[in-house]
This record gives sequence, C-alpha cells and structure tokens, in this order.
Amino acid sequence: MNFKEFKKELQRKKEKEETMRELKGAMKTLENKRETYKKEAQAAMKSGNTSRMNVMIALMKQAMFNLKLTQDMEANFILANDMLEMQSMNKR
Repeated sequence: MNFKEFKKELQRKKEKEETMRELKGAMKTLENKRETYKKEAQAAMKSGNTSRMNVMIALMKQAMFNLKLTQDMEANFILANDMLEMQSMNKR
C-alpha cells in the first residue's frame, strides 16, 4: 500500500465515521422530538385542547416514522460496511 492508497483509505474511514455520527445525531434528535411531542400531547389532553392534542400526535407519529427510517439507514450502512470489509479480507 502506497501513500496515495493509504490517504484514500484514511479519508474513507473518516467519511464512514462522520456518516455514523450524523445518523446517531439524527436518531437522538428524533427521539427527543418524539418525547417532546408526547409530553405536549398529554398536556393538551389534560387541558382539553383536542385540536392541539391531535396535531401533537400527528407530529409524534411523523417523528417515529422518521426515526424508524433513520434506524433502517443505520442498519443498512453497517451491513454494507461489514460486507465490504469481508470482501477485502477475502481478497488478501
């Protein structure tokens, strides 16, 4: 492995770590939003404000859907990385 290949490999590794960090951050943000919307919906239900409650429930469902998509993206990313790693091991 020459310096150019080493530099390229290092850049790929850095990009993978950045992608994982972004996915984890997105999941954390969506989990926080879900909890916030849940608390807001409960508060609206206690106060009798059904329209606000319905809006918060809809937002909570959207956050849960986006969270599931992000989790699926993370799983696919990990799987793809593992498969690439196995391929590189088989080539050696």
